[in-house]
Amino acid sequence: METINVATVKPTISIDVLEKIDIRAGTIKLIEDVKGSNKLLKMTVDFGDHSRTILVGMKKEREDPKQLEGMHIVRDKSRTEKDRRGSFRGNAAGHRVR
Repeated sequence: METINVATVKPTISIDVLEKIDIRAGTIKLIEDVKGSNKLLKMTVDFGDHSRTILVGMKKEREDPKQLEGMHIVRDKSRTEKDRRGSFRGNAAGHRVR
């Protein structure tokens, strides 16, 4: 049986801090292979008012990454791209949101 490591619950934050965070949900429209990489996929996500191309290091996580198309992703837009690089932890698209 596989052991699952559950992340610890972080401390609560004040409403003032919460109001500074810009979290957006988007729909994964397209997953493409990044040639020459054994980890990266190119994900095109529609956030409603704009689309983004996001590189994710999850090529080996799924047998068929195209199954992610149509699923939803949540992204913190408050952080800069420079801050975000290399800091992602977790599954980018683990659950279908209805």
